[in-house]
Amino acid sequence: MRTMPDTDAVVARPTTSDVPRWARVCDGVTLGLGVVVLSMIAFGPLEVMAGGRQWVVSTLAWPGVLALAVAGLRHWRHPHPQLPARLWRGCRRVASDPAWRAAGWSFVGVRVPVLAVGLLAVALLGFPQPSPRIPITRGADHDVLNLPVRWDAAWYLRIALDGYRYDPADRGQQNIAFFPGYPALLRVSGALLGARAPAAGLDEAARVRAVADQQARVVLGGWLLALICGTWAMAKLYRLAVACGAQGWQATAVVMLASAYPFAYFQGALYTESIFLLSAIAMSTAFVRRDYLTAAAWGVLVGLVRPNGCMISVPLAIVATQHLVVPRTLGPADGLRRPMDRRGWLVAMATAAVPGVAMLAFTLWEYAYTGVGFAWLEAHKAWGRQPRGLGYLVDLHTYLLAKEGPLGYVLRYPIDFVNASATAFAVAMAVPVARRLGLAWAVFVLINVLPPLGSGGFLSLGRVTSTLFPVFVALGLMLRPATLTWWLAAWGATQGLFAALFFTWRPIY
Repeated sequence: MRTMPDTDAVVARPTTSDVPRWARVCDGVTLGLGVVVLSMIAFGPLEVMAGGRQWVVSTLAWPGVLALAVAGLRHWRHPHPQLPARLWRGCRRVASDPAWRAAGWSFVGVRVPVLAVGLLAVALLGFPQPSPRIPITRGADHDVLNLPVRWDAAWYLRIALDGYRYDPADRGQQNIAFFPGYPALLRVSGALLGARAPAAGLDEAARVRAVADQQARVVLGGWLLALICGTWAMAKLYRLAVACGAQGWQATAVVMLASAYPFAYFQGALYTESIFLLSAIAMSTAFVRRDYLTAAAWGVLVGLVRPNGCMISVPLAIVATQHLVVPRTLGPADGLRRPMDRRGWLVAMATAAVPGVAMLAFTLWEYAYTGVGFAWLEAHKAWGRQPRGLGYLVDLHTYLLAKEGPLGYVLRYPIDFVNASATAFAVAMAVPVARRLGLAWAVFVLINVLPPLGSGGFLSLGRVTSTLFPVFVALGLMLRPATLTWWLAAWGATQGLFAALFFTWRPIY
């Protein structure tokens, strides 16, 4: 029986032991400041909204001098290997890394064609009447830049541009239902591409142009961010599959299955799926390596990107407890697990709790802003999420099946059918996940599916299942090459259909 590795060998990646952590942090800060400098050279002053204030970096002196100071300190205290040498070595490693090659092929072979299908669908199918099309960027006719802005993406964009708004008298949909992690990243990525708020004193025509330019840059930045994070997530997924015992072709199969999954088209839109998948995998792999500082950093992002981000705390707590209670070997590739004492267990549990703490921090902020406890949870009721329980859902759909018959049910309730199929698939895969990766990761699958199922039915569960990475690892370990081809063909064709519906403003959630 394979299990999710819980040793330092969890991710097959080159060692960075020749560079201490503090030096790696300094190198990261230097590179980040270098990006800021390049952005200012290309687009002018950098403006970012944070904490209700507008922060402006108007001169190259501050980021440039700070970058030189950090780089100088780093190379004075730890001169070798130098940052340029590390960058060159990193580029060569990426080019020869099978994980990044698999991720790159998934981008070229799946993500780009799906976006092309979406654009062709806009041209060939058009939009339903009356058109729900929203001229988010540069007017209603800019199809390419408008392509990723569909459905909930408009909410994220408005939060990034204007912040949160709350009206206690409004019982309709409000943007406090959405978590702040992705809108914050949209602001930063847009600012790096030169997005700036319209200056005061502009006439109406000039203001409209300035707003359109700001929106277009934020959309483009967020789109690039989602695509980059999605590709990075696939590389991490490949390494995780290898650490779980997958052969080279099996690890590639895991990546292709996760990319071709019918609901994976959300990774090419202004949605949180790419960033959530990346941060969830990164936190999990760092946690089982016992790199708790890295895991905690990713955990903050997991907890602030999506409401279900805090759910990852549960399987990680189970993993930590298993480390303490159940000493065992994990196979010849991983060697003997290091023992964990109670102090180490407390540190692990505190790290596992970080996503939940991040969620509670945002909840407290919303309470201070709105006066409503768990305001984001209350706001989801406007989308139809009511805590009715699984029994109500079973009774309702059993009645509809009996009334309409199987074919009639599919034809009359197609959106429920496709989301129910994704839900059934994820729940069924919990057993293979438990057998091959361990109980904790089966719990991760179920805890992400069953609570929303009991509160909102099948609403958006296709999206939820697209980020359940243990499912794809277990499936890739199960399938044989001939069977894999059929799965990829069926899933790829279905994703193309769903993408055509999604990008033409037809509901498929």
